Amino acid sequence: MIYAITGCVRGRETQMVFVEVHGICLGVYTPHPEQYADNACITLHTVLQWNQETGPQLFGFDTIYDRAFFFLVIGCSGIGPKLALALLTHATATACVAAITCADNERLSVIKGIGPKKAESLIMQLRDKVAQLPTPPESEASYTMQQLTDVAEALRALRYSSAEIATSLEHVRQHELLRNATFDQIMRAALSKLAR
Repeated sequence: MIYAITGCVRGRETQMVFVEVHGICLGVYTPHPEQYADNACITLHTVLQWNQETGPQLFGFDTIYDRAFFFLVIGCSGIGPKLALALLTHATATACVAAITCADNERLSVIKGIGPKKAESLIMQLRDKVAQLPTPPESEASYTMQQLTDVAEALRALRYSSAEIATSLEHVRQHELLRNATFDQIMRAALSKLAR
């Protein structure tokens, strides 16, 4: 397994960035190749996949969290690496996890290649697994995914819709005062948002 690469950007194509590592230029599929400037030194956390038709393909991500989410997605029935990459091109890993956690089928189904049936399948296959992901980057979240999962389940039990749950969890994610918050504090903040 190629765990990570560090090198200089030598160009990009749609969904691919070219990284020179010790004189060898590697083509790496990544969600947003346009974000890397020419000649910038970057590190990508990578996944090597074998395709029967094209051979080895390297996928790279900015964070270990993104790579771990990609691994989970490609482990789902009917979802290949290109579709998993499309998912992360459309939304961040934390946003995808939030949509899965609160069973927001609509948010996932608008992604090209996913559709309502695959979105529902993704949610069913990953709802219990996303809690096992590593902690998201501090800039993106400051609570565990298990806490979000528990809050989403509690709100679902209170008969809130998927859209309402998604809105309340988005509020939680953007709330600076909820850093290192307990389940009760997150639940109160979510309910407070829903009461407005």
